[in-house]
Amino acid sequence: MLTAALAAMTLAAPDRMDWWREARFGMFIHWGVYAVPAGEWGGSTHHGEWIMETGKVPMDQYRQWRDQFNPTQFDADAWAAAAKQAGMKYLVITTKHHDGFALYDSAASDWDIMSTPFKRDIMKEIAEACRRQGLKIGWYHSIMDWSHPDWGQRRSWAVQSTEPPNMDRFQEHLHKQVTEILTNYGKIDVLWFDGEWESPWTVERGRRLEALVRGLQPEIIINNRVGPGREGMADASLEMGDFGTPEQNIPAEGVPGLDWESCMTMNANWGWNKNDQNWKSSVELIQNLSDIVSKGGNYLLNVGPEPTGIFPAQAVRRLEEMGAWMAVNGEAVHGTTASPIGSFPWGRATQKGEKVYLHVWEPPADGRLSLPSLATPILSARQLGGGALGAQKLGEVWSVAAPLRRPNGMPVVVELTLKGQPTAHAAPVVQGPPAFVGRASVSASTAIEGAELRWTADGSAPTAASPRTTGSIVVLETAELRVQAFRGGLAVGPESRLKVSKAPELAASQTAAPADTGWKVKVYEGAWDRLPDFSRLTPVSEAPAESISAEHAGGKENIGLVFEGWLHAPEARVITPRLTSDDGARLFIGGQLVVDNDGLHAALEKRGLAALAPGWHRVRVEWFNRTGGASLSLRWD
Repeated sequence: MLTAALAAMTLAAPDRMDWWREARFGMFIHWGVYAVPAGEWGGSTHHGEWIMETGKVPMDQYRQWRDQFNPTQFDADAWAAAAKQAGMKYLVITTKHHDGFALYDSAASDWDIMSTPFKRDIMKEIAEACRRQGLKIGWYHSIMDWSHPDWGQRRSWAVQSTEPPNMDRFQEHLHKQVTEILTNYGKIDVLWFDGEWESPWTVERGRRLEALVRGLQPEIIINNRVGPGREGMADASLEMGDFGTPEQNIPAEGVPGLDWESCMTMNANWGWNKNDQNWKSSVELIQNLSDIVSKGGNYLLNVGPEPTGIFPAQAVRRLEEMGAWMAVNGEAVHGTTASPIGSFPWGRATQKGEKVYLHVWEPPADGRLSLPSLATPILSARQLGGGALGAQKLGEVWSVAAPLRRPNGMPVVVELTLKGQPTAHAAPVVQGPPAFVGRASVSASTAIEGAELRWTADGSAPTAASPRTTGSIVVLETAELRVQAFRGGLAVGPESRLKVSKAPELAASQTAAPADTGWKVKVYEGAWDRLPDFSRLTPVSEAPAESISAEHAGGKENIGLVFEGWLHAPEARVITPRLTSDDGARLFIGGQLVVDNDGLHAALEKRGLAALAPGWHRVRVEWFNRTGGASLSLRWD
């Protein structure tokens, strides 16, 4: 019923996504009460927009920062103009972050901008300024709310209440605020949700929220964080929404077949931290842009404004330098698609129709841009903002004269006009197990007529003198295989890579089945920053465990769990366990540490590798939670 109703309210995805795919570059803004302390609290200077959580700041202190939030230098037109000048096509700003503070006039709560000395609706001014600049408008809205008593994973140091949290009441509040931001400000183009990973948020609640949004604004684009299906910062899966959201991460191969957007910071924090001087250079930011677009993604670059309402000077300078680059090279970004000819040691490539743009990061020493994968003839080559460049075909390989490196180190873009749509020689097909015991056989083949395959196992680039394979490569140790096709002694097409790992073999704890194959959990209490030596501590309780999860903590903070049980391997096999936790966790098999995910952190996945001998293996999982978010899961591949 819900699916049919949702389909009836939704425009065809390609129509909805057209402008977003053309834009490729947008501005993210994280701003709120957390800007006032500028990252400092409790003798530490590392905090940002998560300061309420990372600093365990009591609500009475946090409200004092609200009372000091008076950004008299805020100018929405200046912000929108800075985004446009930088070559960005859309702007996404926090309407509400995890602290629950609304940066707009909310009738659903008095924890909003109108309770500050500023008393101006930030979202109203931003929406109007973006429209004047021709920018698309996006709202970031946190699902999780640390300040709300009904959020199911309540922060005891932030909210004091004798009543248990009620997620149905919280959902009603969330829907009211989402309705406000989608009805009070005209057409909104993107709704960027976050804070969906904690256990109170379910698939069903996500679907209800998505249906609400589609009903209010059918043409809006929604990110995948409306639902709880995301696994870690690098995940770009699309169980719900229109596009994936890898965070602080550029997928190595992009996300073929899916729309995705990498959101990244200019320095280390999303919100303003005056002590954070870890600024990326403009060169690195431009390279991130071309890397992302070359893989078919969008780049959402963050600015964390100061509490006065101005952008940090370091951010302004980088936006201006990126804007100067985009003024010359923007056509190699806007409206382009992923590279049809792969990537290169010297840079990246994008495509638009019968043109290919070479983003040259580091001109090769020999002065030639070799394009071994390009099969379509080059009609002409020119440097954007410069003159014509020579192109020639040597044997099987097209190459172009490399442009000179700019003094400021910024990438240089070369436009290739081709004789038709670009086609590429296919990379070799290389298949094998990612992990093995004893030895592994890796198959390799090529569709290029008359070509032979050469390979290396030490990570170096294959040459015409490298070992040749006629179809199978035997691997005895962990190796990074690189396979390249050659014809007439010249490389043809892109190379292929495959990393195969020899797994450490773990002997079985016992061959016969144990008397009790069930799992048990011991519960410990204590305030730790890292996992303690639980063997020196006394548990407060012990019980059977149906699953390995944080639910056994009963919602308590400053707590640790130790799970013990058995894993049966009927035959020798390789496993890659995935341990996700908030805070730290470790996995031991037969007393050997297999996954180490220790330390204070938000939900984070770590993977391990082990080869199990036939038999029964004793398994132990240790976990602790200090305060705040709590999650734990273990899966086996």
